[in-house]
Amino acid sequence: MNSTRTHTIFSKNFLGTFFILGFILLQSGCPIERFFPGKVADGIARLTVANLGLMLLGIKQQIHIDPECNLLSNQSSLDFKQIESSKERGQVIWKFKNCIFDFGNSTHILDDSQKILGTLSGKVTVSGQKLITGYLTNNNEFPVIPEGEESFHLYFTSVRFENFQATIPDLNKSMTMIEGNLSFDVAIHLARSQSLQLCSLPLQNLTFKNIIYDASSEAIVRLPGLFSDFEIDVRNSHFEAQQNTYRDLTNFLQGHLTIWENHLKRVPSDHLGLNPSFKASAFEEEIQSIPDLEKPISYDCPFDRFLAIQASRMLIQNVGNLTLELGQNKKCGPMRDSIWEQYLNTYKKSDLELKIPSQNCQFLHQTASKLATDCHHVDTYIEGKAHVTADTILTGKISYAFHYLPLITGIVPQEPQNLLFDFQKVILEDYLSYDLVSGEDAPKFALRIKKGTLSAQVEPVFTGKRDDPCDFSEPTPIAYFQAVNLKEAETILVLNLKNIASPNDLFLRFDLNVNETNLFAQNGFYNNEGNWLSGSITIDEKKHRMIRLPLHPFFDQDYFNGSYDCQVEKIIPPHQKWNPAKDCL
Repeated sequence: MNSTRTHTIFSKNFLGTFFILGFILLQSGCPIERFFPGKVADGIARLTVANLGLMLLGIKQQIHIDPECNLLSNQSSLDFKQIESSKERGQVIWKFKNCIFDFGNSTHILDDSQKILGTLSGKVTVSGQKLITGYLTNNNEFPVIPEGEESFHLYFTSVRFENFQATIPDLNKSMTMIEGNLSFDVAIHLARSQSLQLCSLPLQNLTFKNIIYDASSEAIVRLPGLFSDFEIDVRNSHFEAQQNTYRDLTNFLQGHLTIWENHLKRVPSDHLGLNPSFKASAFEEEIQSIPDLEKPISYDCPFDRFLAIQASRMLIQNVGNLTLELGQNKKCGPMRDSIWEQYLNTYKKSDLELKIPSQNCQFLHQTASKLATDCHHVDTYIEGKAHVTADTILTGKISYAFHYLPLITGIVPQEPQNLLFDFQKVILEDYLSYDLVSGEDAPKFALRIKKGTLSAQVEPVFTGKRDDPCDFSEPTPIAYFQAVNLKEAETILVLNLKNIASPNDLFLRFDLNVNETNLFAQNGFYNNEGNWLSGSITIDEKKHRMIRLPLHPFFDQDYFNGSYDCQVEKIIPPHQKWNPAKDCL
């Protein structure tokens, strides 16, 4: 027989049988999908994970009247159990029981930018516990800061669903969980922030484990079928899934379900993973769009490193304000009254380098003293004691128009970087500097140096007016910090982690023994480069290294410019790239 004719006859017979079978099944109420239990099990497993994932976002979005039920929102229960594994680290456990989340007929689930991620309907009642492993703060409002590989887990011992459905734009099918109960565990992976070096950025790569439909309570779900929706009894299950990519797992699904009359099926049957339409490139594009995410992605965020970085940033702030105080001091700083007579004979050369020593300068502030106020009305305060030995080195040429040091009227700087403060030895006692925004009564961040010895070099950047761009005599807050070395110091670091680790004020105090630092930094931008911090700090004999971290985590160029541009009219923005050596010949 001709093979083509045989194939045609077979096809016609098969299709005829198929449609006859479909007609009979429709008349009897039996869905044709019963003949493909493996495919049905795959669909249930995949859509169960999709429903649970969007459910978590829905729970996060809703503020519950019971504080114990706000397991993912910014409001958290004060009823928790703390298990210490060491003096500073451990686990904190919150329990939640019979928390009802009713999404009605349709509730849009939004991301932080108000984009619709999906729609939920129906009701879930959840019980279980939340567990966070990390640094114990001893603050009841925010008792633990996550750190480490697996720091944030939710264990749902019961999820009772009533006509619960998740509709997700990227999925062409949805499943209604009509009634029943299941349990599952989920790990929420927090990635490291580039600016803060804290695990503070949740990624859309949840790890689901132990997804178990309760065999003791009949679970019924509804799926869209070939001819109409059909219902399935889910008798039991045990499977796990990986959304997107985490570590060595990508788009992973594995386990089994028992459906209908004890059909035990392994999932997936098609080897296509959790999402058959998964594209690694799409997930990578999403990752790249997350602001401040450190790349490559890291989930390792020891809190002692975070403290070391914050202490380093605050130390640079202290050194900057110490430089400002020395520069303004008229008793022993470079602006002191006797400096003109002392260096009168220096002005015999057209180009010069002037070294002005400051020996045994004593700065004493028994209470907080206002040092400066910027154009945003932010006040800088300083307190404590500093015994300073330093040189101020000024380079330039003879002229009569230098404004920054008015008593040295014969020098005009020829470069934006024309002044160097060389702190050879500074003995600090209970020394502290900080900024206060109008209306605040306590600094957000501060490092009090109870005792310690400091050396450093600070090179501020100057600019000129537009009508005289080559007279670099207008000060800016831009500065380079080199070889900032604080030795054998006892310090107190105070941090307010509001909007970082908590939605509310969270003042934490840390006693840090700083053995030694070797720090380099640039405050602000000059020639399109800046706001960086590098070097090392050793705390309690542990060295922490930093390479080009942001000096100010949330630096804003316009805000920075606005902090000083009211002090002089029509300045040349020094953060723009230009060549004063060439342009000012």
